[in-house]
Amino acid sequence: MILPGLRLTIRTARDRFRTQWKKRASQAPRLFAFYSILSWLGLALLCLSLPFMKDSRTLLVQALASFYVLWQLWIVCRSKTVGWSAYAAFFIIGTWIVAPLNTLFIQLVFLPFDPAVYAVWNASLVSPLTEELMKLAPLLLFLRGSRKATSLSLADFALIGGATGAGLQFLEEYWMRLHASLEPAGSVAVSPDSAMSWNLFHFLPSLEQGLASPWAGHTAATALCALGLGIAIRLRRVIGKAAYALPVFLLVWVAADHAVHNGTQATWLNGFHMTLGGGAYTKALFIVLLIGAVAYDYADLNRMRKGLTLFRSENLIEPFRELYRSLSMLQEGAKRYVSLLRFYRIRRRLAFTLLYGKKDAKRSLGNLQDEMKTLNKAAVPVLLAAGFLLLSAAAWTGGLAAAAGSSPAVSACVSCLYAPTSAWWSGQSAAAKGVLLLGTAFLFTSFFPLWGAVSDTLAGDFKARRKHAGRLQPGEILPLLGAFTPRMAAAAGLQRLLDRLAGLGAGKKPSAPSAESASSGAQEQPSAAQSAEAPSAAESAADAGSGADDTADAPGAAGAARSGTVPERRHRFTTARTRQTVHQGKQAYLPAGTLYGGGWTIMGLHNWNGFLDAVRRDRCTVVRTEELPENGIRRAVIRRQGTDPLTGETFTSLTYGKTFYPKHYNDSEIDRLGEDALNKAILHNRLQSQNDHRGRLQAYTFREEVVGPDGKIIGVQGRVLPDAEGNLTEIIDHFPYNHRQTVSFRRLSADQD
Repeated sequence: MILPGLRLTIRTARDRFRTQWKKRASQAPRLFAFYSILSWLGLALLCLSLPFMKDSRTLLVQALASFYVLWQLWIVCRSKTVGWSAYAAFFIIGTWIVAPLNTLFIQLVFLPFDPAVYAVWNASLVSPLTEELMKLAPLLLFLRGSRKATSLSLADFALIGGATGAGLQFLEEYWMRLHASLEPAGSVAVSPDSAMSWNLFHFLPSLEQGLASPWAGHTAATALCALGLGIAIRLRRVIGKAAYALPVFLLVWVAADHAVHNGTQATWLNGFHMTLGGGAYTKALFIVLLIGAVAYDYADLNRMRKGLTLFRSENLIEPFRELYRSLSMLQEGAKRYVSLLRFYRIRRRLAFTLLYGKKDAKRSLGNLQDEMKTLNKAAVPVLLAAGFLLLSAAAWTGGLAAAAGSSPAVSACVSCLYAPTSAWWSGQSAAAKGVLLLGTAFLFTSFFPLWGAVSDTLAGDFKARRKHAGRLQPGEILPLLGAFTPRMAAAAGLQRLLDRLAGLGAGKKPSAPSAESASSGAQEQPSAAQSAEAPSAAESAADAGSGADDTADAPGAAGAARSGTVPERRHRFTTARTRQTVHQGKQAYLPAGTLYGGGWTIMGLHNWNGFLDAVRRDRCTVVRTEELPENGIRRAVIRRQGTDPLTGETFTSLTYGKTFYPKHYNDSEIDRLGEDALNKAILHNRLQSQNDHRGRLQAYTFREEVVGPDGKIIGVQGRVLPDAEGNLTEIIDHFPYNHRQTVSFRRLSADQD
């Protein structure tokens, strides 16, 4: 088959690009520093030009309007699983890829024809159809080429389609504003009948020019078609390929509304348009379908809730309680608020992956989130460069069309507005062009992806970078400069503001932690501790049901936990069989016919005290013991003597690399480490499937770094058993591992052991 082969080729190329990008990015701090400097320069020039350049003010107003539209759709799609970074990436694709490609395609199609043909058919028929089709192209490519596509929620379809439509709407409305400002007073473009308006209190508002009929706008129209495609994919399991008649019908509907809005004279299109409400019902239909889609998504979540991490009082997953708990968490601080939002979103993603994801989607659960963020960071400058190239190509073809006398008429379509916009651009000075280019680059690299940076910063990622910068040498300031972009600075400022408001709401004066309180706790680890703190809030809240756990954050919490005053935490996935495996190991209770005469089978048993009991009981010998100096994880080489039950010969076997938790950890503390590691893997969607030779699911594996009861970072790896439906049931086994490959085990002497 050609399509599966093409899909595999796209995924392989994307994985190769991601690997190369990570490798190159770590070796090129100057590139990121240059990118940061350009972002700051673009921000400065845009702000300085606002009092003097009307075009800069128009650009900023349109950017704020588009950001408002994006936020409206983002807030109402409560069952989303995509992050803001991917959401903003589709918006950028709509602006810099879809709009230029559509303009280039239209210019090439009409180049051989008479100018009269272009004037009659472009705005009224061809351009509406090509725009609606091209706006759906990014979603279709994503569905064909991404492993995550099979586990999208219905709200994700609306988000992706709406973001692409909003991107094209941004460019179209900006060009419309520019064209209206260029027209002299009293002309048709600025007459009262076609005056542009933008209502702040409308849902997904767009510029209205008072043309032939009302128009829902590119955002709502594309979101409606994309949502119809998502519904068809769900219904295909029930009614087959006939379900795809729904998105085709919706596409024809919005294309007809778009064509009539642009002023088509086709009688059959006007009749079809009036039969379907004259453009007044399109947005209402989208709202109804979106409400139904969100309700259906939450019904799917509740079908899978037995295998998900829930709050103690959360018997039913529903959006209003999630919203209330999220807003309530703002009182606890910015980091806890963002951690809870991430927990909800990734819990939904895990549920849809287990419910609808195909085999390759479940196999790569752990890599999808990091892959999406990495591709988005690399895609922004690439998309900008590709957009400029496409616009240059469209300018060349537009110049040929103008030379042939086929200058496009003024109308409400991107290809129609390109010629007057190109003439306006040619009349700008070099300084004005530089200001607009840098300002536009700033908006698309720092303003629209802002919430993604805010989420990372509030979760503690930027805080870890700042602490790491304190250990940089003077000549190594470039990595820090590359990380300190305008959006990271804005996110850091927002974090301080939210923390201050949270402190005032709690009745205490916000202040920096004192040196005494900072020194009373355990020594803080560098980047690994920061990455473990962010999910700790949501994980502990999910288990205890009373907000976020302060074990990893509060000074002196480790001592309190070990003193016995803190009540034992209820474990969701740790059962009696789990404790038997971890603390006592798997036992062979029938000595007859076994190689080693019964006893411990070397399987399981990662409690050091239980290991010493097994050594004394089952005739094992510890050949060598090693320990990690930074956290106390131990590794042993074990020798056992056995007898072949058939021949009666005695033999010796050695087991290498057996790891054990620090010897001062008790059973309850070890159980909590395994539970925290699994909760963190669920929170960050990093569970990996383990299948047999026939591809059947056997278990899920996790490998995470968590904070131990003494404040040290412990790497924990384990397996969790699913039921027949793929829901998580219990931890099979878990054991420690060396999470820092740069630190080696140190051999212990006999007296140290």
